Amino acid sequence: MKSKLARIDRCELTDHYEVAIVHKTPLHIRLLHQTGEQEQRILPLNLRCQNGKDYLFATDSEGREVHIDVDDITDVREFPL
Repeated sequence: MKSKLARIDRCELTDHYEVAIVHKTPLHIRLLHQTGEQEQRILPLNLRCQNGKDYLFATDSEGREVHIDVDDITDVREFPL
């Protein structure tokens, strides 16, 4: 079971994603994959819950639509324009 602090941090990050979606703010994220960490620049489009998991729908730096499990995101920051 996740700690109460982890749930609070996740809620704060979800709020951050929602603000980025509304303001069309690009984000720089770090993801933890089975093959290691990966960094991406994305433009968040929407947050959705599917099968009990939260996903961030976005376009990547090449314009492709990506669906990212928010539990895989280890770091996020706004990308300077």
